[in-house]
Amino acid sequence: MLGVISLAGTRESVSRARAEVRHWLGDDHPAVDDVALAVSELVTNAVVHSGVRTEDALHLTLTGRASSASRSPTRGRRLLRLVFGESRARRAAGGC
Repeated sequence: MLGVISLAGTRESVSRARAEVRHWLGDDHPAVDDVALAVSELVTNAVVHSGVRTEDALHLTLTGRASSASRSPTRGRRLLRLVFGESRARRAAGGC
């Protein structure tokens, strides 16, 4: 595991998530820009489309391996597959 962070269910969390990913990987990592883009897409989609409230927490975990997607891809998931092969999103027990 490269990093874990809890974020508020707000649009401001997108830039915070990007900054954390850059910190975890380091600016000299060859995939840092691609990973930051993917995280931006994931957090934006979670905030805009999941029904998350500002008092809810989003949990971002970055690992060094891909995992299987559990449902048909949306436009954002197709972008992630093009860059990384696979991504996974899940709803935690008790909500988001």
